[in-house]
Amino acid sequence: MEIERVASLEKEVRALERRLALKDAEIEQMKLSNFFLETLFDGIQEEIMVVDAHYIIQDVNKVFLENYGLEKETALGKKCHEITYQSSQPCDFGSQFCPLKKARETGSRVGVTHARETPAGTREMVRIMYPLPALKDGAEYFIEISMDMTDQRRMEKTLRRSERLAAVGQAVARVAHEIKNPLMIIGGFSLQVRNTLSDDKAIQKLDMTLQEVRRLERLVAQLGDFTREHRLTPRPADINSVIRDVLDMMNGMHPGDKYRFETDLSPDLDMFECDPDKIKQVLMNMIVNGIEAMEEGGKVTVCTRRRSGGIEIAISDHGVGISHEDLDRIFEPFFSTRKRGSGLGLPISFRIIRAHKGEIRAESRPGQGTTFFITLPRPS
Repeated sequence: MEIERVASLEKEVRALERRLALKDAEIEQMKLSNFFLETLFDGIQEEIMVVDAHYIIQDVNKVFLENYGLEKETALGKKCHEITYQSSQPCDFGSQFCPLKKARETGSRVGVTHARETPAGTREMVRIMYPLPALKDGAEYFIEISMDMTDQRRMEKTLRRSERLAAVGQAVARVAHEIKNPLMIIGGFSLQVRNTLSDDKAIQKLDMTLQEVRRLERLVAQLGDFTREHRLTPRPADINSVIRDVLDMMNGMHPGDKYRFETDLSPDLDMFECDPDKIKQVLMNMIVNGIEAMEEGGKVTVCTRRRSGGIEIAISDHGVGISHEDLDRIFEPFFSTRKRGSGLGLPISFRIIRAHKGEIRAESRPGQGTTFFITLPRPS
């Protein structure tokens, strides 16, 4: 009897050991699955946030923490709008609406576009909120994926602008060609006639004609610069020295206390392969724009920074600024916010920078000034 009981106990022990081994295997499998999920969660290159129905953050991924400069313990338990917008209220303000509120109402996926202010400027964020299946206790959770679309939108805008400039350039080239020869004839004959006159009033009128002819000749020359394919002559150049040369010229052209030219040049820039003469032309255009935006005088600041794969030049003024509507048009040919502007300086600058495979953009606030950013990639 005792032997049978011992055998039965041994059998139960072995069955229990088998069940424990299965449980251990299941636990290890769950740990492995959890590790894979955490790796995937943190490996996604977009911001991910899990919140409950009361806006409380339950989890965030590594990219979210890096973008906000936080530790996970600091973010968890906070309300999402306190972290993302430093606001005590949900992000229903202006033309924006809260994706969590909408997802709760509809029970389906919601996508919104929000503007987020950062130290680097305004970023365009696409936020997509997904409701998760409700738990047995009725608790509701939502997962939000936020994508920074600023650079992609900027690239799309640059591409559209390049296509428009190319189309306009072809038409302008034909017009400039048709104007150039008759203009030379008008100017030449007017000068010959002037030299035969003795009537002062007639001479004065012809001088006005010649003055306008010369103005149109300068415009035709600018049209040629705009339509011409910019063939670069690249060579190693010290960008900071190029900037100093331009500012020396500007100081000579604008002596006195009305305008000041300051620099904040990064000392760790290496020699850079570019066409320094073309870069000087662009810088001159940018600085002249800044001067003309400050009729009462002011300061123009030029900064350089090392950037990943290249350099960035920023030219800032404290002038009248540019409206949001005009900001989208400043690189269009013949568009100018100035009375005396031809509207070709910025389009020419745009084409020169694009010939360097770089980018040029502007940020401005009316009444506060404008900053032009030029990004030049290091040639591969």
